[in-house]
Parts: sequence; structure tokens; C-alpha cells
Amino acid sequence: MNKKDGFTLIELMVAMAILVIMVLMVAPLMSSISKSNKRTQELNYLDINVGRTMVVFKRAVRGSQPILDDDWNTTGTAIYLASNEDGVNPPTAPSSSSFIVINVPKEKPLNSGTYVEEKVIFYYDSVNKRLMLNSTDDETLSDFSSVGGKVLLIKDVLDAKFGYTNNIATIYLKVKLDTKDDTRFKEIRDAAVTRIN
Repeated sequence: MNKKDGFTLIELMVAMAILVIMVLMVAPLMSSISKSNKRTQELNYLDINVGRTMVVFKRAVRGSQPILDDDWNTTGTAIYLASNEDGVNPPTAPSSSSFIVINVPKEKPLNSGTYVEEKVIFYYDSVNKRLMLNSTDDETLSDFSSVGGKVLLIKDVLDAKFGYTNNIATIYLKVKLDTKDDTRFKEIRDAAVTRIN
């Protein structure tokens, strides 16, 4: 018998079967690597957002000045704990709240030397599980009720509390690490001191 150059049909089928088995073995590994990479990116993004939020919070607290605007619902204080996202001051001062208002003066036109009061509110949206920020420099307003432009700082927040005593503003966050599992979370606590004497 003369054997021709090339492969027989059986040899090709065996080679293809081996190739299919190898692909089936590698596919779950590739899927696992892809999911792990996505999870790592989500955690990195969360850490970046939390870090940025802490920087914004600390800068606002450190730069705060007493509110001089007579139209605002609370004057004479730089920071106060509010009772809702409109920035309404509660009748009795709570020890902690999901809402904190900080007055941060900002220079109006560049290098003019005149400043306008910018009230900033950090608040926890418990319905949508988000930490939010809102601000206004409109001196005709008495609260945030008619102010648009809310900014999402961190999503998937399970809890957030703010405190303010003795010129120290505190923030506590409980952030989900896994969007599908409320039992996996990270707690963050930080504080900043005002520069007001």
C-alpha cells in the first residue's frame, strides 16, 4: 500500500476534538480573568471617588466662613447640620445628620478681592443610595429647595452621617463593595477642622 502525503479523515477529526477540548478548558479561565479585571476596575473607581469626595469635603470645611447672608435660614455659623436636602436648619441641633451645610466664600470675578458666599450641602440620598452635593451662591435664596445642579459623588452608599462639634466636621460612609451583595461593604471615617477662631 502506498500512503499519500497528508492526513487522513480520522487524524483530522482527532486533532479537532483535542482542539475543542482545549478551547473548552481555557474559556472559563478567560471569563474568570475578565470578571476579576472588571471587579478590580470597579473597586479602583470607588476608591478614587471616595478619595475625591474626602478632599472636597475637607477643603470645604477648612475654607468655611460664617454665613453673613441675612436671607439664609441660618446666619452667623459656618457649618451646620441640616434636617433635609433643602438645607433647612432643625429646631434643635442634632449630634449627627445625613445633611451638612458648609459656607465656602469664593472670589467673584478673578482677582477682584470681593467674595460671595457659596453654600455647599453634602447629603445622603437614602432612597437612591447615593452621596450627593449641591451648592448655591445666589444670595436671594434662603435654602436649597429651588437649586438644581445636584452632583453625584458616590453611588451604592448604604449609610452616610455627618457631625459637627467644636469646629470639627466629621463624615462617615458605609459603601457597598459588591453591587449585588449588601453584606460586603467598606466603612470610611474622616474629619476636618475649620480654620475659624
